[in-house]
This record gives sequence, structure tokens and C-alpha cells, in this order.
Amino acid sequence: MKTSFQSPTALPTVFANSEASTVKAMPGVRRAGAAMSPGLDEATWRLAQAIRAGGGQVLLVWGEAEQQSVAELTRLRLTHLQQSGERSARQHLARLQSLLAEQLAALSASGWRGERRAAACWRKIAPEIDELSQLLAAAIEPLNLARQARQAQAVRAQQAVAALARLLAQAENLRPQLAADAQVWLLDRQQSLLASQTLALELALLTDSEAEQVTRLIATIRQGVLLRLPAVLLQLGELPSGAHATRRYQLSEMLDQLIHFFRNPTP
Repeated sequence: MKTSFQSPTALPTVFANSEASTVKAMPGVRRAGAAMSPGLDEATWRLAQAIRAGGGQVLLVWGEAEQQSVAELTRLRLTHLQQSGERSARQHLARLQSLLAEQLAALSASGWRGERRAAACWRKIAPEIDELSQLLAAAIEPLNLARQARQAQAVRAQQAVAALARLLAQAENLRPQLAADAQVWLLDRQQSLLASQTLALELALLTDSEAEQVTRLIATIRQGVLLRLPAVLLQLGELPSGAHATRRYQLSEMLDQLIHFFRNPTP
């Protein structure tokens, strides 16, 4: 999935408005001149001047917005994990498989006892199967919304990874401009930003994987519950009026194939 990355977050106002020409011999920056070093971009130069004016502690808020974005994505993911829609749909699907397996076992009994057992089993489970079918059909739209939300989170996490990578690259360009005391502050911030980038990358991978899992769940409901199940239920509806051994065998084959699909859904 291709992602369009946003431009780097603007530095705090104190960075942009710092004027090196008004500061003389302040600690933190190696060179005293206000001229920009060759090959140094303007944003990094302004940051260096801000450190000259305010000391290495200025770096404490550098990259803070990007880190807050990662923290917000973490909270969003936890919120989505606590939502019950996907969990309920999986539980309904598991219960449906269990009922179908019960009916399959009843169909497998031999002789006239098998006929009576299959019909009795169907009368018992048919109402619940109908209810579960309706619940799963109604779950598709909420699941679609959950999938879209997780896809959006994955994109935002990828953007955060890229934004933090730009800050880490900027830090490498900034390092030669700083005196030893300011480099200590810079190293601490680099480690913090790297930890946030690692978390953002993990969030991107997790939310993308979760979105794919929801996509497969929706496909299973559509193909298994909405398309395949009705044909099987129509055939099972004949059981109360009696079904000979050959017919029960045919129904068993249909049920077995449907259960196999639910357990191993194809794309």
C-alpha cells in the first residue's frame, strides 16, 4: 500500500525566531558565527541557533509533536482492541460451526435411528442457526468500519515512522554544529526519538495485519454465511419430513464441505 507522507512538522516558534546574531559566545554551539554552514539546511541551522540561545535543554521539546502522535495512535489501537464487534462476530462464527458439526454428527448415524436423530437435531438447532446467520450478516457493516479505521491507523503510523526518520537524520546533521555539552542532550533525544520510531513501526505492522484479518473475516461471512449456508439450510429443511440414508449422506457431504470452508476459508 503506497503512502503519501506529510511534510516534516514545523519546529517550535522559539526555533524559528532565534537570531544567532544577537547571541555571543553562548555554550552549546561550536561555531560563534551566524552564517549558515555549507550544505546545512535552514531548519537544522535554525535549530542550532536556538540551542545557542537556550542551551541544550531546548532539545527537550524537539520532536515532541511527532512523539505525541505515536502515543495517540497507541491509545487508538487499545480502544479498538477493547471494542467487541469483531470478537462477537468471531464467537458467532465459532458457534455456527459448532452447531453445523453437531448436525453432521447426527447425519452420520446409521439406520432408522440415524434418520430420527438427524431430524431431531435439526429441529433443535435450526432457530439458533437462523439467529446466528442474521447476527453475522448485520456485523458486516461495523466490521467494514473497523477495517477502514485500522487501515487509516496503519497509514498514520507509517507517516510517523517517516517523520521520525527525518528528525533522526536532522540530528546527524546537527551534531557537528554542537559543542560537547549540547551533544549529550542531542544523544538523549535521539534515543528517545528512536524508541518512538520503533513503536510507530510496530504499530504500522500490527494495525495493517489486523486490518487484513478483519478483511478475511468479512470475506468468510459473505461467502460462507450469506452465499453457501442458505443452500445447505434449504436441504436440511427436508429432514423433519424424513430423509433416507443416501440423502443423509449427500447432506453430510454438503455440511462437511461448508464446515471445512469456515475452518479454512479461501480468498
